[in-house]
Amino acid sequence: MGSPNKFCKTCNKFYSKRRKHLTTTSHMRNSQKGKEKCILINSAFKNGIQTFLIKNINYKSISSFLKKCCKKLFISQTSMLLEENKSFKGGVYLKCHFKKIDCEDGEEFMFKSPNIIITVSVNLKEIWLSICESLTNELGTFEGKGSGWTLSSIDALEIRYTKYQPIKGSSYISLPDLVRNTRSVVNFKNNDNFCFKYAILTKHVKRIISVNSFREHQDKYNWNGLSWPLSVDDIDIFEKNNKSLSVHVFTIDDDGTIVPYRLSKKEKENHFDLLLLTNGEKWHFAYIKNFTKFISCQIPTDIKQKKKKIFICKKCFLYHLTEQSLDTHRCRSYRRNMNQSYNNTIPSNLKATHALVCFDYSINTFKNCLLYATNNEDTFDWTSVDEQTTLQQINKFEKKNPNTSINVFGLGETDKDIAILKSCEKDKNQHFNLLLTKNNKGEYFYSYIKSLNTFLYRFVSKSMSKKYICKLCFSNFQSNENLTVHRRDCMRNPPVKVEMPGPDNNILKFENFQHLQKVDFVIYLDMECLLETHDTVEPNQSNSFTIPYQSHKPYSFAYYISWVRYLKKKQSKYTITSEEVCWRHG
Repeated sequence: MGSPNKFCKTCNKFYSKRRKHLTTTSHMRNSQKGKEKCILINSAFKNGIQTFLIKNINYKSISSFLKKCCKKLFISQTSMLLEENKSFKGGVYLKCHFKKIDCEDGEEFMFKSPNIIITVSVNLKEIWLSICESLTNELGTFEGKGSGWTLSSIDALEIRYTKYQPIKGSSYISLPDLVRNTRSVVNFKNNDNFCFKYAILTKHVKRIISVNSFREHQDKYNWNGLSWPLSVDDIDIFEKNNKSLSVHVFTIDDDGTIVPYRLSKKEKENHFDLLLLTNGEKWHFAYIKNFTKFISCQIPTDIKQKKKKIFICKKCFLYHLTEQSLDTHRCRSYRRNMNQSYNNTIPSNLKATHALVCFDYSINTFKNCLLYATNNEDTFDWTSVDEQTTLQQINKFEKKNPNTSINVFGLGETDKDIAILKSCEKDKNQHFNLLLTKNNKGEYFYSYIKSLNTFLYRFVSKSMSKKYICKLCFSNFQSNENLTVHRRDCMRNPPVKVEMPGPDNNILKFENFQHLQKVDFVIYLDMECLLETHDTVEPNQSNSFTIPYQSHKPYSFAYYISWVRYLKKKQSKYTITSEEVCWRHG
């Protein structure tokens, strides 16, 4: 045998044959030293609850620890558990040590992710990304509090698994009034555990009398491998058995909000929307025959009244005014629990005018404003605008659509002031007035102004009579003719708003005494007048008015000229007297 000529850094010794050395027990034991492992540290209730620990050894950065180490171990451990259990809940806890200037020993803090339902059908990489995102948000919130803590070390990551008992559809539950009034759901009254089967077959039955109404259609689908009552997770098996169909499941929260519960990856040609009803421990499936009517209670009244047909994304519940807009929509998130903070709101004083159309979400509000008024998406070139449209993009949009003009208004800090953010020189064939405001998440959104005069009333006039308001300076006029004459001059200047002084700032004072300039002399003049009364009539309280009840008739005046001392010699040249002069009308 030849002498060993190769060195293994892991084992710190020489070897002759690489393949043989790698399979030795000593090398495999040494390879595991100094590497992170996923170790079971706690188990209870017959493995119903299991806790695994990944102890950090080499990593100093949280992002690299999560990405390079924990990701592989989480996916491999979760995959092994999925072979034993079809579904369970999983949560992650990150333990870190922080130090502070006034605390030498430091303190351990734990950051946790929300529990996530994990089933055979989920993508574990996507699950891990959502876990990392929630941990990063918690860390950012902790560091943003300004507590002075700095990261000292990353201790470990705990993964906690809990058995999950999925929901099963069983006997009959009646529809809530909110849904029943829409007449969009068919809810068959059954006495057995086959409500899922009846909900699917309802699509093919025009008139349901009894269970016998479904029997002739049962053979259209493959029901093998299903256990009754059917759990929501077993819908995956039903879809695999019938590859040409897809099933979405929706439910109703305690506050009456309709939310998606289970969505297929792709909506196929033979598609079913089901409603999952709950009543304590009972669960029941019903067939949704018209999804738009079903969700109509969560669509603004203005939109429903104007548009006969609305297109809704079943994943994020964003509504679209055209089918093309829905097709090009890229859904951002699957909201199992609808977050009401996404909703846009407008001040109550503007709602009372009924002059605005406000859309629910900040995404695509510019596009929706224009489609609300025109209902034809092909009319415009949309290549220059994004989902969150800026004022600069609107300028580009106008250039690509020469027959379109857009004015954009904004509100002040108190919502009682109005300003024009973007104006157009001339109203073109397709003209739109929009309001740009911010929602409670800090996102900007556009609202469509149906009637500009009605919208601006509350900002420019307290009168109840009809006004014609200039879009550039907010001046108001009694007639359209006066407004037309005014706009000829107003359009030559940039937009401006006239602001009258308030009660705390209605006295004009000269305070910049450093700007005083010397003059040769000053003339002081005083006038005296008689006040003559006028006959008046009772004013019309419904209109603004001025009552001329007195007039000034001057009858005397007096003046005095005061010269600067060193210019007294010049006074004689001009033959101007320095004595008081008084004149009275004879």
